[in-house]
Amino acid sequence: MGNEANCKVQFGKQRSEGTALLETSEILFRGEVRLKIPFSTIKSAKALDGELRLQTAEGLAVFHLGAGAEKWREKILHPKSRIEKLGVKP
Repeated sequence: MGNEANCKVQFGKQRSEGTALLETSEILFRGEVRLKIPFSTIKSAKALDGELRLQTAEGLAVFHLGAGAEKWREKILHPKSRIEKLGVKP
């Protein structure tokens, strides 16, 4: 997928500004706080008021993405299949 956004994140009591990367099977955050959240560990994903809220086994991660939050939620919940990525048509 390769989407990238400069944003703020809250994870538990930790807060940081940095870069969020939406990869094929995980979300990475690079800043003072570093996060790696595989899609398989996400219990729920919600987009509210420009925030992407991801509930994981380790706790709640809130990414302040603005207008892109809903788009990221859709890509997390419905990732493209390998066939779609390759552009194979019927």
